Amino acid sequence: PKKNYLELKPKLPDPMAPPPEDDWPLQTIPFKQGTVERIYFFTQRGDHGECMTCGATVGAAVMTKVANGWRVDAVARNVLVQGAHGYGHGGESVKIGTERFGVLFETGGGNRGYYAGSKALVYEHQGKLKVLSIYDTSGNNTGACTEKEKCYSFDSTISFPPASSREFFDIQVVTRGSDSERLGDGIIKINRTRRYTFNGRVYALVQVAGEPAMDQEAMQVIETWLRLSEKNEDLGAI
Repeated sequence: PKKNYLELKPKLPDPMAPPPEDDWPLQTIPFKQGTVERIYFFTQRGDHGECMTCGATVGAAVMTKVANGWRVDAVARNVLVQGAHGYGHGGESVKIGTERFGVLFETGGGNRGYYAGSKALVYEHQGKLKVLSIYDTSGNNTGACTEKEKCYSFDSTISFPPASSREFFDIQVVTRGSDSERLGDGIIKINRTRRYTFNGRVYALVQVAGEPAMDQEAMQVIETWLRLSEKNEDLGAI
């Protein structure tokens, strides 16, 4: 019953205590699909130890309320890894369609004054749980920049503009700020917009605007490598 499943939310763990060896609850998110009550239920498992940069392995299930309890519609054991000290931290519910909901997780991490952020969208389609990874959504070196190393910082806004003729909304990721030049000592401005569209099976990146030239060149290298790898004939070129 609804009055009971909210109790599945765990107490805040001690981040310095060793994580349990088995799965335990991470988060329960109720939502309605039309008039039907449903829930996303997430578990966590400390496979990677208790170090500061060791997250938890997150599993997920989606369930529907029926007359005599809850029906499990889909289960995925190893959905993503996120968190710290062997513990995960919850995601936020987002509306990705007229009657569709997903859960958006932060999956980035930091070390020695640097932070690199990314997001993971967990959603259900046709009885399967799926994940969209959105990389480079935020980053900074605010804990490491000095007079010799210039400071940079960028962040993203994620929105879900409706697509009138489709069941799932589009996903728009607008990134602004500054970033390291990576191959040099300079700082470049970031003014990038990415758009993802549901293609009937999964969310796919369909548009990128405002990428720095360096990133465009990197994408060309990756695309060429993928084409060569599919044929698997010219090993020298690969």
